[in-house]
Amino acid sequence: MKSKLKKTLFYLFFILISCEKDDICIESEIGTPRIILSFYDKVDKNLKKPVENLLIKGLEKEDTLDIFSGDSIAIPLRNDSNFSKYEFILNAGGENSNNDTIHIFYSRYDSYINRACGFKSNFILNNPPTALLNKDNAWINEIVKLKDTVLNEDYSHLAIYH
Repeated sequence: MKSKLKKTLFYLFFILISCEKDDICIESEIGTPRIILSFYDKVDKNLKKPVENLLIKGLEKEDTLDIFSGDSIAIPLRNDSNFSKYEFILNAGGENSNNDTIHIFYSRYDSYINRACGFKSNFILNNPPTALLNKDNAWINEIVKLKDTVLNEDYSHLAIYH
C-alpha cells in the first residue's frame, strides 16, 4: 500500500512540476497590433467624418477586408516587410466608386511574449508614414500621422482627411 501511495505522490508531483505558466497563451496577451485609421473632414479637421461602403484590399497578399462604414478602422500591417500596400475603394460596388492606393511605411521590431504566444511585432511609422499613389481623382485629401508607434489598438495612429 505504501508503494502505491508513493507512486501516486510521485506522479502527482511530476505532473505539477512539468507544467509551466507560459504553456498557455492568455487572451489578455495582445498579439501583433493593427494600425488604427480614423477618418476626418478635410475642411473642419477636428470633425470625424465617417466613410460609407469602404472596401480595403491588401495588394501584396490579396487580402480583402469586409466592406466598412464608420469613422475608424483597424487594419493589419505586414510583419514580414517594412511596408504595406492597400487599395481603399470608396462606394465599393457602386457606379461612382473611387480607388486610392496607399503605401504605409514603417520599421518593425519583434518582441518575445512567451513560449505559448510566441513573438509579436510592433511598428514605428516612418516620416512620412504614407504615400498616396494615385493623386488624380483621389478621394483622400491628406494623411497625417497621429502616433509614431503602433504598440496597441487603444488610439488612432493615422488620420485620413477626405
